[in-house]
Amino acid sequence: MNGQHTHGDGTLGCLPWQVREEHLLHRHGRMLCLDAAARRGLRMRLRVWRALTEWRLELADLNAVVTYDPASVGGFALAPRQDGDADKVRAPTGR
Repeated sequence: MNGQHTHGDGTLGCLPWQVREEHLLHRHGRMLCLDAAARRGLRMRLRVWRALTEWRLELADLNAVVTYDPASVGGFALAPRQDGDADKVRAPTGR
């Protein structure tokens, strides 16, 4: 992941909470950052745009959102969408 997606301390710049270092390269975290960049109008290579589109379709097909638990092995996971999930990610609780 390049520097434009991370803060100076290495945390993901596209998320409003701390992400453990070992989770920074997780697919769902990277896709959340790419999704945020696309919403800002950042131009992307075709292969990156296709990967993002496939990931968005995966979330839609599964009716899922991305969750983050810093205590888990992978950190990021998909979870069934619940009432109150307004976008592609559910903020960690109690953090």
